[in-house]
Amino acid sequence: LAQPYLVHAEVLPALMRLHGCREPHYPGAVGALVALLHLALPEAVFEVVAGALLEGLSRKCATSPLVAAEFPFTAAYPWLALTCCLMRSRPVRRAWLGHPDLQHLLERALTRKPPSSDDLAPLLPSPWWPGCRDPGVSEGALVASMGAFAGTLARVEGAQARLLAGLIGRAAPGLGGAGGRDDGLVRFLRALLAKNRGSTRDVPPPGLSDPTLLISTFFALLRLLRPVLASPPPFPAAKLFVQAAWRGDRDPVNDLPRLGGVITHL
Repeated sequence: LAQPYLVHAEVLPALMRLHGCREPHYPGAVGALVALLHLALPEAVFEVVAGALLEGLSRKCATSPLVAAEFPFTAAYPWLALTCCLMRSRPVRRAWLGHPDLQHLLERALTRKPPSSDDLAPLLPSPWWPGCRDPGVSEGALVASMGAFAGTLARVEGAQARLLAGLIGRAAPGLGGAGGRDDGLVRFLRALLAKNRGSTRDVPPPGLSDPTLLISTFFALLRLLRPVLASPPPFPAAKLFVQAAWRGDRDPVNDLPRLGGVITHL
């Protein structure tokens, strides 16, 4: 098991079978197998196995296709859900938070591969508009198709938020960025922002993040902030998104107009 290819070929599929691709999931079975591995393997070997699991999971999250027939349990959701389940295990979490490549693996887990035209073809909703005379389509079919698609995206975004929430309040020496007393989430965000500085220059620097990673992180943070927004006193959203932006980064960012500059918001 000290070889990553054995972990990817045998252990990871076994964990997914135990956990389940669809709800209800079975985290107790996953926890039992992880506990058995932790007892049976030397600590150094267990850390190698845990690191290989994180590498395989992050790759699956980034590349799993969006399959209409499997809505809403498709795309990255099954693998993100398994990642969050494993992160609740103390020995796995300790190995992951100390992984030297944790920043890169978390970024990959939140990245989405751009779909091809073949991927998009079965995802197009049933076209309908007022006055449409095609007997094969209807307003109800359009609403149902869009609802299924939105439900899938909501599940993926919820799992991404749970993954980032697992970094809150925990030291993560494997993450980049200035350390100090910052917890894992703040260290992850600081490193992500530092990596993307200067993205709007005429000649952008190399190594910028994929836009899907920035969008995933933005919406995950919004989900984490939702309880704060709903509690009194009123949350100063305008101050956070407008006044704080220029203090944190003098370099204005407008690379994603749909979000009004996602790096500035992050």
